Amino acid sequence: MLRHPIYNIPNLLTSINLISGVFGILFAFGAPEFVGYCILISLIMDFFDGIVARKLKIQKSIGKELDSLADIVSFGVLPSILFSFLLLKSINSIELNEWMLYLSMAPAFLIAVFSAIRLAKFNNETRSPKFFYGLNTPTNAVFIFGLHHFFYFVDIKPEAYLYYYLFFILLIITLCTLLVSDIKMYSNKGLSKNFPTFFTFGFLFLTTPFIFQYFGFIALSYAVIVYVICSFLFLNIFNSNHKNKTDEI
Repeated sequence: MLRHPIYNIPNLLTSINLISGVFGILFAFGAPEFVGYCILISLIMDFFDGIVARKLKIQKSIGKELDSLADIVSFGVLPSILFSFLLLKSINSIELNEWMLYLSMAPAFLIAVFSAIRLAKFNNETRSPKFFYGLNTPTNAVFIFGLHHFFYFVDIKPEAYLYYYLFFILLIITLCTLLVSDIKMYSNKGLSKNFPTFFTFGFLFLTTPFIFQYFGFIALSYAVIVYVICSFLFLNIFNSNHKNKTDEI
């Protein structure tokens, strides 16, 4: 039984990713201070399962499918739940009946839907593996965790409830769009030693600890914003302009 191809080290790592995501969901409802640890464990397992699979030359379709299932839980459903709590916090003092309250939280779960679409696209991707096309789900989860950790402990003034809610809705739309977009983004599989790459990650390593020291885990969200902006500029806008000039020559 244990000789079956499903029983191998990469799938074990992926399963730990899945279990950690499930525990993260449970902690989100009662002990949110532990959610970050669960996301961290899932990130580590997600990073190493692919590396180990390639090193051991164990790249089976079942492992690919299991990886996506684990990711949708850890980096799709869990972030959606965290975002739903942000929406709930922003309308908590508004008098709504139970159904309207649930309905107002529903947009957060678009994150899970679009994360699933993103993973399906990734599994059928035929373009260069040196880049991500669209925002990857682990990075999106890190952004949402940082946002949740910051805003969950912020006292919102009653007159600002609606503005916060609309801001969060706009953010959900933006994240969902980025998840399924075709924007080239930096991938750990294709980092080159050029100035744009050095600038992007050098700037992140220099500034993120400073932001973390003064503002806490919102620094993670800041890092993702810088990553997305630099990817958009250096891999899409400037790179596209350079290609056009080369073609003209």
